Formats: sequence, C-alpha cells, structure tokens
Amino acid sequence: MTQEQYIIIWKRQKRWHDKFQALAKEFINDYVDYLWAFPKDIIQLKKFTQELLKQKIRIKKPNYIRVISKEEINLKRLSKLINEFYNVNCLINKSVNGRGTVYYELSINKKDEVQKLINHRIIPNILKS
Repeated sequence: MTQEQYIIIWKRQKRWHDKFQALAKEFINDYVDYLWAFPKDIIQLKKFTQELLKQKIRIKKPNYIRVISKEEINLKRLSKLINEFYNVNCLINKSVNGRGTVYYELSINKKDEVQKLINHRIIPNILKS
C-alpha cells in the first residue's frame, strides 16, 4: 500500500480512539516508500538519473561499482536509463543479507564501463594509477 492509501483509510476511520489516531498518524508520517519516482520529462529524467547515481552509488576499488535497492523494479528502470543515457551495461543480482532480508544490487564491473561514468563525471576517477 502507498502512503496515500493509508491516509485515505485513516481519514475514513473517525471513531478510532485518540491514542490509536495518534499512532496511525505517526505511522503515516514514518512511512517509507521504497519505489523511486522517476520523472516523465526526458531532461528531468536525465538529471534525476545523474543525481540518483551520485547519491546511491557505492565504489569498491579498483573498478567495481554498485547501487543497492530493496525493489528490483527500481534497478531495472535505472539500468535501462544508464544504458540509454551513458551506454553502460549493468548487471542486476538478487542478494540476501545476514538477517535474511532480500535486496537487489546493480553492478558495473568492467573497466571500460566504469570509465564511461568517469567521463560523464558521475563518479570520481578511481582508475588513476
């Protein structure tokens, strides 16, 4: 369910106890939406992709880059956009952490592909020798 759906349910329930009303409101305010909202406009989409990469990218030297998300659909869309805008091929893998939580990882691990992102100034130059 989305945050908007929870708000609609909360507003319909007028007979809830005051403490439960407060807890429901706190729950709605703390709601985390794990789906990334990609813009429709192509210019905004390119800026969004660039900012998302700068924010979420994790670099493991010498030439391994990854982006992690709880939702596979986020990374599939991001992979398609990276390929479209920067001509970089990505792999998406399913992983499980030590607590058993499933997450997805987009990885770029070819030196040529990493160099393309460096040339577009998405990541700092990690290939200096």
